[in-house]
Amino acid sequence: MLMNLFFLEYLDENIKKLYARNNEYQEISGDIACLDHDVLWQGQDMNPFAKLTFSEPSEGRVKVTIGATRGMEQRSVTYQVKCQKDGDCKITEIFEWGKPFTKQVSKCLDDFYRTEIKKASK
Repeated sequence: MLMNLFFLEYLDENIKKLYARNNEYQEISGDIACLDHDVLWQGQDMNPFAKLTFSEPSEGRVKVTIGATRGMEQRSVTYQVKCQKDGDCKITEIFEWGKPFTKQVSKCLDDFYRTEIKKASK
């Protein structure tokens, strides 16, 4: 299952590379690698009717609370955002359950490569 990546334009290059690597490993293995849900939406199915509430818990961070919808409880995700002088802003980190997405996914992809991709190529 390749992720629908309509939101790539909002991510910095580091996070885009993680998504590309995840998709590459999924294509090679034929199985889900490390991303089995839409991280920005905090679920597998996006519901455009969910109420979104935004707050700024600290400078450079935006917390999005996604309201409950049928089959999904209320949930939230925090983004670290960096804006350029021209107003172009990119998400540089995503915090799921308080943990940095880039570190967790990098480790998962390294492990997946070692246990699934490298092993299969021998």
